[in-house]
Amino acid sequence: MSTEVEAAVGRILLQQQQQTGAAVRDLLNATEVDGETPLVAACRHGRDALVIALLELGADADAATLYRNTTPLFVAAQEGHASIVEKLLAFGAHVPIQSLSETFNTPLFTAAERGHTSVLPALIKHGVDVNGEDRRGYAPLMMATSGGHTGFVVELLANGADPDVVACDEEGWSALHIAARLGLVDVVAELVRRGAHIDLRSGNTGYSPREETALHTAVAAKQAEVVTKLLELGADANARDALHETPLHIASSYGYTDLAVLLIEHGADVNARNYYDNTPLHAAARVEVADTAMELLARGADPNARNFNGATPLYSAVGLTSTSVLHELLAHGARLDAVTIAGETLLHVAAGRGSLDIVTGLLDLGLSVDAVTAAGVTALRIAVEDGNDSFVNELLRRGADVNIASRTDGQTALHLAALLDQSQRNGSGEDNVRVLLAAGALVDATNSLGQTPLHVTAAIAYKENIEMLLAYGGETALQIAVLGGSTDAVDILSAFASVGRDDEATTM
Repeated sequence: MSTEVEAAVGRILLQQQQQTGAAVRDLLNATEVDGETPLVAACRHGRDALVIALLELGADADAATLYRNTTPLFVAAQEGHASIVEKLLAFGAHVPIQSLSETFNTPLFTAAERGHTSVLPALIKHGVDVNGEDRRGYAPLMMATSGGHTGFVVELLANGADPDVVACDEEGWSALHIAARLGLVDVVAELVRRGAHIDLRSGNTGYSPREETALHTAVAAKQAEVVTKLLELGADANARDALHETPLHIASSYGYTDLAVLLIEHGADVNARNYYDNTPLHAAARVEVADTAMELLARGADPNARNFNGATPLYSAVGLTSTSVLHELLAHGARLDAVTIAGETLLHVAAGRGSLDIVTGLLDLGLSVDAVTAAGVTALRIAVEDGNDSFVNELLRRGADVNIASRTDGQTALHLAALLDQSQRNGSGEDNVRVLLAAGALVDATNSLGQTPLHVTAAIAYKENIEMLLAYGGETALQIAVLGGSTDAVDILSAFASVGRDDEATTM
């Protein structure tokens, strides 16, 4: 206790000996340099006898501090001084429903936050609302649960706290969700024993986009003991969140193999579908967790399940850098000839997102290098559009047709290559325009607008592409360059035309 407060108390006692009335009350409720009254300071430091003396002298039991606006009762509850809480209440201290302090807490909330169970009986005896919310919409039960204060939770529930109260925040969790997230097995068990709805979805009041159960929450947090306890207590292993995902979807998407197995052993549907018709196997394949995929497959997961786009788990696997999940799926009967609703083959996906090893592996397994989507797009076109020269070279080495045109815009791979400059190329930075021309690409192929590759690159003035296409006999695009206002392109085309005229004059 500060020397300033000790001195203040001394002044109060001296004043009482000399006179009574307003002067004594002024000293009793005066704030010191730290903004606290003598009574608040005595409450903070657990000085029971001094608290009684000050109250008997007439100190205001509700006098708040100068800076934080906290009352003696709040401070006593915050510090867990149960006997002082009782004394303050006996002297008429007010039990607030909502906070007056800058911490947004009431005496009950601050006690719940710190787990001071001993102060709870006195507060309840004097009519505190165990379900009252603070200014943020939190209930005391949530505060006690967040702190892992099992004893406080038990006392609140025994005195009428609603076990299913939902927080008014963006998550919309109940105390059960909080306990599940934090791995508080005993609190989870007590909440359920006291009537908490074990499958209550978060955000039933509209605050949460996920609407998950405590089991979803525990799985996502990898709280194995809580998952086990919830399942033992009867939690629905096939409960759905807002995206129609089950806890098994969550476990699979994180690669939590042990939890996935546990859920399946408790009845989880291994082929459950979410809002997008993805199964847990789709989720495991997407995040490249071969051991989880293997366990799902061993327990009946369908390797050929199609989602709303018609994609099977293989489509997730071929977009990865590793082949481990791919091999696991193939070993369990996944079909290589699967095609999406848009007509995409596995090679199309691999050409856009996968690794060179997966591209070559798919070709080795017999996938057609020239398969086209419903829009007439080939894997070569995708690789060129991404500027991935290593994929382009491999596809050409395997005999890809360089002149297949898209059904939507009529563009060939050379049109797309001509639209990319050096900075947009991936891999070794090799010039795909030159590579495609060397492989037999038609330099004057026209798209649906009648434009050749030289036309499209001249319009955006990519110098290297213009020079390469002209060298291979592309028709002049000088007019388009002029219309586009590109002086660089005009200069290049004019110079090339001038050289051509000079050469022609020399041979005449």
